[in-house]
Amino acid sequence: MQVGDVISRGDQETRRAHAIAALNAAPTASSSPGVPSSQVLPPLERSILLTVLYADLFDYALTRAELLERLIGTTASPARVEAATCRLCARYLFTEGEFVVWKGREGLIELRHVRRRAASGLWEGARRYGTWLARLPFVRMVAVSGSLALENAEPESDVDLFCITEANRLWLARLFIVPLSRLTRLFPARFPLYLCPNYILSTSALGVPDRNLFTAHEVTQAVPLWGRHTFRSFLAANAWVAEYLPHRSRRRSSADRLLASSRPVPARALEKLLRGPVGDALNRLVHGLFVSFYRRRAERAGWNWAALAPAYERERYTVPEGGYVRVVQRLYERQVRDRLGAAVPASYMRALFPESCSGGPAGSEWDELFLRDYGSMRSGGACASFDAFDSVDSAP
Repeated sequence: MQVGDVISRGDQETRRAHAIAALNAAPTASSSPGVPSSQVLPPLERSILLTVLYADLFDYALTRAELLERLIGTTASPARVEAATCRLCARYLFTEGEFVVWKGREGLIELRHVRRRAASGLWEGARRYGTWLARLPFVRMVAVSGSLALENAEPESDVDLFCITEANRLWLARLFIVPLSRLTRLFPARFPLYLCPNYILSTSALGVPDRNLFTAHEVTQAVPLWGRHTFRSFLAANAWVAEYLPHRSRRRSSADRLLASSRPVPARALEKLLRGPVGDALNRLVHGLFVSFYRRRAERAGWNWAALAPAYERERYTVPEGGYVRVVQRLYERQVRDRLGAAVPASYMRALFPESCSGGPAGSEWDELFLRDYGSMRSGGACASFDAFDSVDSAP
């Protein structure tokens, strides 16, 4: 059972408020024995180092502009950030041209160029898949997420897509979305890129409930391909990201990737046919069938269904909570601890992942599955990790 099942929504909001207060509070000396208080970093320097380390987790070299834009937990002028970065170069950071990386990780700069070139080759396929998805019934927005959104992809990377559907039609839309993604895996010669629609919301549930540093990045770095108005509504519904990424939350969505895709007549006709009570009943039926199937499959595998169930809600479908996010959290905390020690208080790190620390799903089976596949952030994509479980090939 999840903590959220027994703690009221008000208590969760109070806990989140305390976490954000800790995030913004001035650092205090660590109580660890033998660690002098002088090692605790000033707020701006701490935020700069945490921002660089978070990007480093994904083998990503930040530019100076990106460092400012993605500064974690605080705001500062470009001049102040530049001055603090220069001070940190004496011990922690390395700069070359526009790039800022951790000392000893200078190779990420060349890797950034390599992956940027690889991403440019993936965008054509992503736009093609986006056009197809935009023409499906009840789909209201399509956006690229994951490594491709950051142009940090490798040639074999999945194309991670985030979709929003009409309210109370998510599971009907999913009947069309997921089989399309399976085609890209069944016929790799015809579809050279894997399509991975790993996050689907409906317009009645645009707010992302899992509020932490990872999901804040996912929200702000999504690149819309279709459905500009819905995407703007999505950003407005997730204004909480400013608590973690105050500069990034102010960005305006770019139009350079938006597609001009019209709704085909068959899709409009099917939507019209499934308006009203008939469509409502069918959506409930499809949702119930899939949930029943997934539950049986999870129980046969010996997994804790209570931990997986939140991924299959009526208005939300996603990679099961507590899997990939927990892996990012654990690896990030370990990296910060190894490289900065007591310079970053543990309370500050907990504030970056308040939901994951206190409200994540029970049971370790799913965590272990993800930890096996994500022992390093350098391997694989989330789709491959749970394809064996979440497969429509044997679904009802």
